Amino acid sequence: QTADFKSGGGADKVIRIILSEFEQECPTSNSFDDLRPMLQRCFDPSEKKNVCDIIAALEKESSTSSESSRVLALAALVSIQMGSPTSLEVTLSHFREISSLMKANSEPTLPEVLILEYRMASRMCTRHDFAEGVRARLIDKDNMPVWFPATLTDVDTSFVASCFAPMAPFAELDTNA
Repeated sequence: QTADFKSGGGADKVIRIILSEFEQECPTSNSFDDLRPMLQRCFDPSEKKNVCDIIAALEKESSTSSESSRVLALAALVSIQMGSPTSLEVTLSHFREISSLMKANSEPTLPEVLILEYRMASRMCTRHDFAEGVRARLIDKDNMPVWFPATLTDVDTSFVASCFAPMAPFAELDTNA
């Protein structure tokens, strides 16, 4: 394979060989359609007031549903339990913000979404949990972050709301540049 590449004529062939090693079957649309009711029950932001509600729905789903729903629910629970409580609540709030934009405009514009993302990211990266997540995952690689606050019930809801508030004019993302 390397000889083909070095000779100049086989780069395309080498790339195709390498890509074929990572090739996988895509899930059928039916597999997603089968999970749609479960996803709606567990994650619908119009019904779930907070992440604790989502966790409760996933726990119920993990013990009462079909095998594929149980596996997905358990995987989601594991992922959620690893996350920063503040980040989880901010993410849910972000989904709500986008959902309300969709209801108001039928579909948010790219600049509207980018502005919300920028506001959220600008405020979240100054928090303890951002640095702690980087430390635990990338620097020490111990995967043992110490979140502040440590529990979902202790998350400051006023901070969560402030993540999406307009910024000072000079600090706001300029989507016209």
